[in-house]
Amino acid sequence: MKVRSAAILIQALLAAFVPLVLAASAGQRSPGGLEALTVPDSVLPSACRLEPPVLQTPSDPTPAVRVTTSSSLYPTNPWIGRERRMVANIARTVDGGSAQPDPTTLDPRQAAQFELRWADGVTEAYRAAYLSRDGSVVEVVAVRFDDEKSARAVPSGAGPSRGGVTSRIVLGSNVARVSARGGSNGCFEAIRSHIESLR
Repeated sequence: MKVRSAAILIQALLAAFVPLVLAASAGQRSPGGLEALTVPDSVLPSACRLEPPVLQTPSDPTPAVRVTTSSSLYPTNPWIGRERRMVANIARTVDGGSAQPDPTTLDPRQAAQFELRWADGVTEAYRAAYLSRDGSVVEVVAVRFDDEKSARAVPSGAGPSRGGVTSRIVLGSNVARVSARGGSNGCFEAIRSHIESLR
């Protein structure tokens, strides 16, 4: 009788606990989460793929594969995270911010703190790089704001990309920027279309 009672108690606890775990995990990765920005291979043109990771062999400290310099800043491709320094860098890129105070008025610590202000109100960031067969790179950067009002605000300094094409897309509390140096191409258009379809 005690075994049967224990089994019933365990079943009751599991029945109560499993829905709580599922609800908590759903709250962490909502259906409109930043991971949805990653374009499936089936949607990309054949000459466009996620950039390969920077590989390093144990005996050789130089990367075995290195496609772009900026990729070495991110441990994965795509990258999603909350590390404040990286979030600030991505948020500044998303909103095209370049306004800086006079550098002679700030010491290095103050300059670093000034840069981190870009992470204020941002809960998560995303970055992915796609490589076309011709060697051009299409970059997707995005942030999730803590409210939709912040996502819709375009700060002064935001604007078109220099030497390329860019598209800023607002998806609720998420804002993504798709950019390609050198101009639009099939890779850029497929990625932009996929992200716009998430609206």
